[in-house]
Amino acid sequence: MSEGFLGAIQEVAGVVPFEPGIATGGRPPFKVGPITNVDLVKRLVELRPRFKSGVRDEPVDFLRPVETFVH
Repeated sequence: MSEGFLGAIQEVAGVVPFEPGIATGGRPPFKVGPITNVDLVKRLVELRPRFKSGVRDEPVDFLRPVETFVH
């Protein structure tokens, strides 16, 4: 995740639901906290196109073969 995207999340939500300090042992450069409002989540999803880059099409079976099964 880019810092630009995380900064945009903080700008809209006031907090970022992400803790990079766990992996790095350092303090995050933004306020960490939960996002509990569904309307806020909708606004954040609408931000995604601003950060889109390198779109690519992949076949359905690019990770593993397609399997047909019934539960």
